[in-house]
Amino acid sequence: MNSSNPVPANAECSDTSFPIHINPDTDLNQIDAPSKVGFEPVIFERLPEILQYPCNALKDVNEREVFLVGALGVLSSILPNLTGKYDGSIVESNLYCYILAPFGTGKGSLKFAFDLIAPVHDYRQELYRREVARYKSELKNFQDGLLQEAPDRPGRKLLVIPANNSKSGIIQTLDTNQGRGLIFETEGETLAQAIKMEQGNFADILLRAFHHERISMGRRMDDELREIVAPKLSIVLSSTFDQYLKLIPTIENGLFSRILHFWLTPNPEFRNVFKPDAGEFPNRVGQAGEQMLHVYQQLIRRDKTPIEFSLTPDQQQHFLKFFSELKNEIREHVSDNLDGSVNRMGLCCFRLAMLLSALRRFPQGDFSTHLYCQDTDFENALDLIAVFKRHALRTFYKLPVPIVPQQVADAEQKLRDKAQQVFHAKTLHASGKSYAAIAELILGDRGKKSKIYYWLHH
Repeated sequence: MNSSNPVPANAECSDTSFPIHINPDTDLNQIDAPSKVGFEPVIFERLPEILQYPCNALKDVNEREVFLVGALGVLSSILPNLTGKYDGSIVESNLYCYILAPFGTGKGSLKFAFDLIAPVHDYRQELYRREVARYKSELKNFQDGLLQEAPDRPGRKLLVIPANNSKSGIIQTLDTNQGRGLIFETEGETLAQAIKMEQGNFADILLRAFHHERISMGRRMDDELREIVAPKLSIVLSSTFDQYLKLIPTIENGLFSRILHFWLTPNPEFRNVFKPDAGEFPNRVGQAGEQMLHVYQQLIRRDKTPIEFSLTPDQQQHFLKFFSELKNEIREHVSDNLDGSVNRMGLCCFRLAMLLSALRRFPQGDFSTHLYCQDTDFENALDLIAVFKRHALRTFYKLPVPIVPQQVADAEQKLRDKAQQVFHAKTLHASGKSYAAIAELILGDRGKKSKIYYWLHH
């Protein structure tokens, strides 16, 4: 589908329907549709130890997946002075993650992801308390005539930026924290409501910060200009889809293409709330959090000697091939309106590879000036982004797509024609016809068997 038909071909797809990537060399008559829509076990098996250790304590699949997504988001916020070059620009590991699920379906483990960075947050607040104490002492000396100049009051040192905020509040917090911060909110509606407030309207900050673009704000009252040259912001949100729509009402909202979406599959079973080993997981998260505090403290000391991350030449070639094929797939099967989403998935994949590589090496005490990506972490980053792609497309199909009036009739007719072709394809497949044979009969080209496969499984 292309931009001339903005209505998704499978607009009536079920909640468990996800487009998948098809290798052109695969024999489509010998494969089955994916058995699950979340993370395959191999992803957890390949995680760095600092993530794998707490994840292994979670037996419930939903809890483990939610924790992993949240962990990736929060940990991306505490790796200062780790950079990589992507498309000619210097980028850091910051990610925007959004978990979507009905009420009461296992998002509870997300709060434990915060505990991974709680020691860093507490450490920064302790630094602030010390600076305030020093400020008060120097202020007294100034008032007593022992100092010639009044001391400057220190800005509050935070890692976590409240979602219920104003534009000036966001910029001020970033300004006093070296342009770094994390918005962590288990009720995404809080952020949506704050953005809609008259004093809010900081959506542009979220859009610009994703690419580390300069943000600034002037104040007429005191002729003050606050400017963040390269903001490094990470975001972790969760909510129901109805709440999500208040933040991102259509695909035209720029946040859609910047977010790694993850849909939580409801678990029909009642969780054992009395299991005796329930305390093991929080203990493991706490240990990992203390390790990450040490990592953070080592990194902030490298202000003038950042660690440079890069993919190997073979990985770069694989990366380009993967996203070139992905872009063609999305254009052919979904819409060319998603070009921006695919481009930003590439950046997110690079950041995921950077994050996984750092989490593998830094806790071991290795802070060498160059960080090359191991194949294990590169493969995991690609597998993770493949899952996030499917979940982004699920969101895309659910979001309203604006259609100008003159396009409505043509779009509806194309949908009717497509529905007839799909019904015919299903009938032929049920009679035993191969994908290639069906493609020849319906589309006149045996080479379009991947399109037939896509129709039959979505």
